Amino acid sequence: MEELKYVIENINGMTFESEDIPTFAVKEKVKSACRLTDANIAAMPCEDIDTLRCRLAELFYEKFGESYAKVERQCDIRPDTFSRYLKYKKGNLISYDKLAKFCVGAELTVEETKELFNLRGFPLNPSKKADYILLCEIANHGDVSDYIDDMKKYCNTDIASNPNGKQTQKSKKIESELDSVNWNK
Repeated sequence: MEELKYVIENINGMTFESEDIPTFAVKEKVKSACRLTDANIAAMPCEDIDTLRCRLAELFYEKFGESYAKVERQCDIRPDTFSRYLKYKKGNLISYDKLAKFCVGAELTVEETKELFNLRGFPLNPSKKADYILLCEIANHGDVSDYIDDMKKYCNTDIASNPNGKQTQKSKKIESELDSVNWNK
């Protein structure tokens, strides 16, 4: 089977199933809001949050040396936000844009990126514009600023965590506290 080439410059001549950025839903909330049957829920994408959290933690160690400062610089994800995703407190699930920025900033392969999105319960589909843009950035080794710019340009969506690109004082303080914690206890 021929491998699909991801070329961002071709995007304007393409037709997509969806132009929207996917949103992740929590099944329990969906069930109560829509009165879904168990059969409807079984047909929904499967998410494996515990495995995803473990995989994110492994990548955090491998790619960033457990430095929240590097995650913020390379992925545009605030340290306190990323810490909550790893701890999964109060149901804080990683959003599409944050997971995508993590994959780009960590310089993951297309296969690794697909694995994380599968674990989140939403396989990537290149016939969806946001997914295609992400796969282009991953395949062509773009950085997070390229990804943010392309999402702005092609999806009219600003996914930057801090639009002026500078760390806030609160962010620096939290980063310092988080980097000093021994996570191997």
